[in-house]
Order: sequence, then C-alpha cells, then structure tokens
Amino acid sequence: MQLNPAKMARPVHADGRRYVPAIDGLRCLAAWAVISAHIGSQFGPTHHLVAYYGAAAYPALIVFFTISGFLVYRPFARAVLAPRPKAETTSDRSTNFWVYILRRVLRIFPLYWTVLGVSLFARAHFPPGGVHEASQLHGLTDWVQAIFLLPFPHPMHLLNGPLGIAMWTLAIELPFYVVVPLYSAGLKAFQRRYAAGADPFLILVAGTVTLIAIIFGLGLVFGGELAFPIMSLPTGMLFAVLETRQSLTRRRYPLIKALSDNWWICIVAYVGLVFLGAHFALHAYGSAAAQQAAAEGRGFDPYAQIRSYYFPLQMAMALLLFIPVAFGKRRSLFVRLMACTPLQIVAPLTYGVYLWHVPLIHYTQAWYGRGLLGFPFPGTHGFGMPTLFLAFGLAVATFVVVELPAARFRTSIDRWSRGQGGDRTEARGPSSGGPHHPDVVEGDADAGLTGEGLEADAVVAAGAEPAPHQASYAMASTGRDGPSPAPRAAPAAPAARVAPARRRPRPVAAVTGQLATPWCEPIDGFRAICACLAVMGHTFLAASLYPFPGLLH
Repeated sequence: MQLNPAKMARPVHADGRRYVPAIDGLRCLAAWAVISAHIGSQFGPTHHLVAYYGAAAYPALIVFFTISGFLVYRPFARAVLAPRPKAETTSDRSTNFWVYILRRVLRIFPLYWTVLGVSLFARAHFPPGGVHEASQLHGLTDWVQAIFLLPFPHPMHLLNGPLGIAMWTLAIELPFYVVVPLYSAGLKAFQRRYAAGADPFLILVAGTVTLIAIIFGLGLVFGGELAFPIMSLPTGMLFAVLETRQSLTRRRYPLIKALSDNWWICIVAYVGLVFLGAHFALHAYGSAAAQQAAAEGRGFDPYAQIRSYYFPLQMAMALLLFIPVAFGKRRSLFVRLMACTPLQIVAPLTYGVYLWHVPLIHYTQAWYGRGLLGFPFPGTHGFGMPTLFLAFGLAVATFVVVELPAARFRTSIDRWSRGQGGDRTEARGPSSGGPHHPDVVEGDADAGLTGEGLEADAVVAAGAEPAPHQASYAMASTGRDGPSPAPRAAPAAPAARVAPARRRPRPVAAVTGQLATPWCEPIDGFRAICACLAVMGHTFLAASLYPFPGLLH
C-alpha cells in the first residue's frame, strides 16, 4: 500500500540514486522544532527558555538548508562524476534550464500563492483583532517582492510581510535553485579551460569548500545573521559530492562511517552542545551590554555578541543529525526511526503546515485568548495546539486541492521533456519502488519543507541519468566498507508483450465463507478527521472553552 501520497505523482528515474526515507522523517522533526519556536517566540518566553529551546531548535533551520543543498546538488554531482554518453542526451529536452525552472515554479508557487491570497483576504475582511488593518504591503515594489519572493530591494519587507518568516526562508531557497545549475555549468567550464586534466571530484570539493569559506568570511566581517544559515546550503552540496563519490567507489570515508554507524554518539554530542549553546546565550543575557540596554530601555540582541562561535556550533549540531540519517545503514535504529510510517505520511504536509502556521498564530491568540495550555512552552503564553491543529487541517486540504494537481503537472512536463509521451508506466520505471527501491529519488527540500520532487526536478537541469539500474550507486545505504563483486547479469528473458499496468485491487476481508466486504479508503480519512476533531474538543474542554466542544462533538 502506498503510504506517502506525495510519491503518487513523483517521477522515478533509473539513475541509481537511492531514495532515503529517513530524510523525510528528519524533515518532519525539524519542521516541528522550527514551528514550535516560531509559536513560542511570539509570546514573551523567559531568557532561560529561549536559551535552552533556541539552542536545541535553531539547528533545525540549518538542517532544512543542508537537506536542500544535499538533494538539489546530488544529480549535478552525479552528472560530473559519472556522465552519460553524449549520444544519450542529444534528444533529451530535460537538460533545458527553463524546463528545470518551470518545474521549480510549479513546486513552490501554487501553494504559496494560495496561502498568501487567503491570508491577505482574511486579514483585510476578518482581521484577528476585530479591527481592520492596513495592508502590510505598500507600493508596487512591496507587492512584487511578496508575490514573487524576491529578496531585493528590501529583504526585511519579506520578514515583515503577511507570511513573515516563511517568506524569508523561501526567498533564500529560490535564488539557490537558480544559482545551482549556473554554478555547476560554470564549474564545468572552468575545468575545461583551466584544469582539463584535474580530477573532477577534487574540482567539485574545492568549489564547494570555497563557497563555504566565502560565506563564512562574510558572516564574520559583516556580522550578518543570514550568512550562517546560508552557509549550510553549500555544506549540503559538499556532502552530496562525498555521497556520490562514496557510492561510485563503494567505499565510505572513515569520519562519515564512524558518525553514521555510531548514531548514539551523535545524539549524546547534540544534547551536550545544547547545554553549551544555552550557556553561551545566558552568559550574553547577563553581560554588561545587556544590563546597559535594559537600563536604557532599548532592545538587546544577545546573539550579536556570540554570533561568531554560536552559529558555527549550531552548524555542527545540525550535521550531527544529518550525517547519521543521510549516510546511515538501513538497519540502524536511528534510520529506522526517521523512516517510520507516521513520519513518512506527515512528510508531504510539512510545506503546507510551515506556510499556514504563520498567519494562524495571530488568529489563535485572538480567538482563544492567552494561556491555552501554554503549549509548547510550559509557563508561557503560547497557542501551539490550536495553531498546529488548524495548520495541519489546512495543509491536508491544500495538499489535495493544490499540491497534488501541481505535482501531476510537473510529472507530465518531465515525461514530455524526456520524450516519454503519455505512458505513465514508462515514467514510473519498471516497478513502483518501495521505500528502499534503488530507483526512487529523494524528496524535495524547500527549506527541507516541501516534501517531494526536488531531486527529480534538479536532474532535469543536470541531465544526470545514466543507463538504467546502475548497481554501483546503491552502496551508500548498504554500509559496505570495501568493494564487492559486480552483480551478475540476469539471463536474457524471451521477448514478451508487456500488458498495460493496472491498479491492483485492494484486499478484501472475508466476513463469511461466501461474503467479503471491500476495503473503503474514504472511511480511513473520515476516521482521521473525526479523531482530530475529538482531540481538539478535549483540548478546548480542558481550557474551559465550552461552546467549542459541543460543536465539535
């Protein structure tokens, strides 16, 4: 049974790249950390709570960007380290840059425009405070920035826009999508002109390390808080290069092997660094500069004092979570936990939940008042549970109405660009591919949040699809330390007519020896909705909001 609905419209490419379901689970947990931090930060938590929860949750943002760099750049690295013969790509329109951009636009903007339009309409006609507010967008420039997520000319206007922090993160991701194919083409041109005899692997590593060093240097010189999260994008690219090289050589690098095989050490180290980061933050809160700012009645940013070593520490914490997931063995307990079925089902909804939760925060405050269980920060005025319930419900609705149709349209474009016509079975490959099928590609990572399709989109620009079923590329998930003999070729089967694929009927449950009842898919969805409404009713009942439980029950 297909448990992840996002994979229904995901094209499958037989280029040997493995699908890593644990990345979807890591994305879900990271989304929870970021969303809960956004909710709690709106309502004045204490310095101790900000220090400890911030130290634990902030790496989630870096995890998202690292996943983005890793998934987007993998096909480009594959195209350089294991290129296809030129004769195989001459008639393939999928290498066209604009086809790649079109697929990216179809992935990001339909849901974004839906949430943005609903949010603007609601704030104009049903403001959360009951008083109609003026639009936060002033002038044509602000509207163009908000509609197309442009980070210029005023980046902070996005942060103060209708969707707040969600617009800011997407405005970082979108330029990255455009830059990656241009960067890859430029690196190839540099190698052809100045380093024709150099190892392509060394060129890729040198390029990504240079990007990391430049962004890190800019962060130190200008003190920009944005520089350090952005640095995680080329860091993910570097790990994409290393993972590709590992898979082709069938050997794992010692440090990556040690961290991925001993995931519990990474977890222990992560917890220890949480306390260390909180100690740095609390020390900054108690500094003389903080006391002087409090005496003068002005704001104080404690992280401005510790940014040069606090944010690199957060980067190290993010990698302690990412490496065991991206490079771990399938039988690893941590990988199995991240790849569990509940996280796989929720993963496609993270993008929608991330977009919807921002405008909902203010409505839950106006509707339910302060002190609704204080979740997720005990002792503070949080509105987490209603916000999460409503955001999840809206994410499910928009996933069905907006995201799935857009995903199917992207799949059609991908089939057309590869000259595959309208044959669905050809686009999906020889098998449907289970969670560990070697021909299934990774999910998307728009800030690690969009949940499906990005790597398949990136391969459009890279043209990185070699001959089907490259057995050498499936090593990374097997955990082998040395080379192993090549798989023995299967004997040729006699030619036979291939019947068109048909949907396999659902199993039936026998009631009597002669009567069987079919399984009904909508009943499961209806049960899930009723369960969510019951939980919401109990939550409102605990908060003494009596009109709501009666309505929901």
